[in-house]
Amino acid sequence: MWERAVVRVLLICACLLNLGWAGMMMSVTLGLADRGVEPALIGLLATALGCGALAGAVVAARLVARVPSGILIIAGFLMCAGVVAIVPFLPGLGWIGAMYALMGLIIPAVNAAVMGLVTLMTPNELMGRVGSVSQFFASGAAAFAPALAGWGIGMIGWELTQISFAIPTALAAVLMLASRQVRQVPASPHWESYLEESGALSARD
Repeated sequence: MWERAVVRVLLICACLLNLGWAGMMMSVTLGLADRGVEPALIGLLATALGCGALAGAVVAARLVARVPSGILIIAGFLMCAGVVAIVPFLPGLGWIGAMYALMGLIIPAVNAAVMGLVTLMTPNELMGRVGSVSQFFASGAAAFAPALAGWGIGMIGWELTQISFAIPTALAAVLMLASRQVRQVPASPHWESYLEESGALSARD
């Protein structure tokens, strides 16, 4: 599986994106708490993200079926990189909540496209192992985000910590945009024929 360029790009970029996104969310939480913002108001940020994700889930299947997956995935990564980059400069809690909700809208469709592609390329006998590796890449680096956020705020301040977490998300977006294999992925009804033509589709039992 690893020799397939599409899989490599998707997993590496997911790792970088989740590190930056998780770090940004944790540093926002810690920074707002340090500034004396009410815990209930801070909690509403996660509510905004969840509400956006619920709304996005309603249309995710339709988007994946109609929009070329390469465009959808790249747009999601670029949007996430943009949100992480501008959060330190937003004027208030409401603006941050709006950005969280916006990200929530695109997350379900991007997840569906990424995991759908990886699953389709995975032989039946490797499903468990590939699923474990995918989960490791998606969550492994992000596990260090809370510690990095706390250390960063203590050492270099809230704003610079936030900007630092924008670096991996921007790198993920650039790598995704630069990948010809990802850019060419069509909408889900055409995945199988595209992967067969590109030689990336494994025979399934």
